[in-house]
Amino acid sequence: MFLFQNHVDKYTCVAKNIAGEDKHDFFLSLLGTNNFLHKIFQQSICRRPKIDSSNVAVEIQVNVGRSATLMCPATGSPEPTIAWLKDGRSFDYSSTKHRFTNSARQLQILEASGADSGRYTCIATNSVGAADLDIFLTVIDAPELAGPETEPVTVVLNKAGELVCDAKGTEPMTIEWQKGGRTINSGAELSNALVQSTYLKISERGRKLHLLSAQRSDATRWTCLVKNSAGEARKNFDLSVQIPPTVNETASSSPIMSVLPGDQFKLDCVVDGNPPPLITWSMEDEPLKLSDFVVLTNNNQTVWVRRANNTNAGRYHCDAENSVGSASRSYIVRVTGPPILDLSPSGNAVEELNLLVGDHSVLKCQVLSSGGSDPNQLITKWIIDGSPVEKLGEISSSVSLDNSKIVIHNARLSDTGEYTCIVENGAGQARKKFVIHILERPRFLDTTNTHYSVIEGRPLMIDCLVTGTPKPTVTWLKVGYSCYSPDSQLTLKYFAQ
Repeated sequence: MFLFQNHVDKYTCVAKNIAGEDKHDFFLSLLGTNNFLHKIFQQSICRRPKIDSSNVAVEIQVNVGRSATLMCPATGSPEPTIAWLKDGRSFDYSSTKHRFTNSARQLQILEASGADSGRYTCIATNSVGAADLDIFLTVIDAPELAGPETEPVTVVLNKAGELVCDAKGTEPMTIEWQKGGRTINSGAELSNALVQSTYLKISERGRKLHLLSAQRSDATRWTCLVKNSAGEARKNFDLSVQIPPTVNETASSSPIMSVLPGDQFKLDCVVDGNPPPLITWSMEDEPLKLSDFVVLTNNNQTVWVRRANNTNAGRYHCDAENSVGSASRSYIVRVTGPPILDLSPSGNAVEELNLLVGDHSVLKCQVLSSGGSDPNQLITKWIIDGSPVEKLGEISSSVSLDNSKIVIHNARLSDTGEYTCIVENGAGQARKKFVIHILERPRFLDTTNTHYSVIEGRPLMIDCLVTGTPKPTVTWLKVGYSCYSPDSQLTLKYFAQ
């Protein structure tokens, strides 16, 4: 083979198999027979350094803790010297983290950290010139979150709050929010399939989750999950929703209560709130006095009075308070018994009255005691012969209901009957019955035949037709004598003057 000037160059032998490859460079020079040719050839084989970057990665990303290899395929004649800079400054060749191979054409960074990120410059120099190549290394830091792994957060019901995911790491990072273990967003967008975005909002590329109006159901664990190619980090937020106290009116006792003397009673003030409210009781604007007969139970939500008396009657007040609000409820307790009526002179609850036809009378229940309740709150009802009187006004042509009184005017026989008065309050009722008898004086029905003639020895029947209530007793009189007949007929069989 004949060698000429154009054959002067670098020749590379590459050996490959399935395990890898290796290569070796050969530099060909031609030697002349005299100094003139040698000088010509010497000038022809000296070349400036050259770095072929066509097959070299000039932007490298590596996860933190992994190794990165930077290549500087420099050529030149004579053989160039390779030097490295980082971010324009001299390189620390003594560091054990850095390894140089192939005459410094390869720089290996071991266990890369964030501090290793930057611009690496490879500089190749020889006697005739220099060349350089910039390689940019990015060490991807795994996400880190500030603060404790689990953080308690408090927000007030229907008020705004926010959860902050203070994430640090190499972008790009994705931030995912979870509520009770369920993902609620995709990137910086809310998943409307799980939550309504009307009260949740995400900002700062997912780093902040805003609760515009906190709800009871938000009291759960929220999780911020941050990911990139180097790893992931998570932070939990245990959200507590503070709730101002409210009184459950349905579950609490009625605001007005009537109890019988000697009975037990309780006042329930069922309160909801978070933190649990402090409940206090007062009576007539004074702190409630507790005793063996007046005790508090059920976390002060219930006042229990074992035996009621007049001192337990009055206005009670339940006050509930926590750090975010207060609520109250009032109760009025009346210690009352059933009404007491003025009964008949004999003390009997049944009074009998006899009235003559045409008489006028008023039936009323005289209340001696309202039982401790407001007399104006008493209810009076009437029952006539078992039938309730439903409304005021005329009951019959001779009987009417006037407020709480039965008025009988121009009494008739049909007005005879039982009239029952019922007076009631919240504690019970009292009854009084009037048994009315309508009487009618005896009255002769026929006064036309007052003279009779009869043949001596013949019988004679004289009719004395009379009416009255009760049925009249008929007595017959003859001038100077008296006789009795059980009915209204008198029969004389043997009549003699």
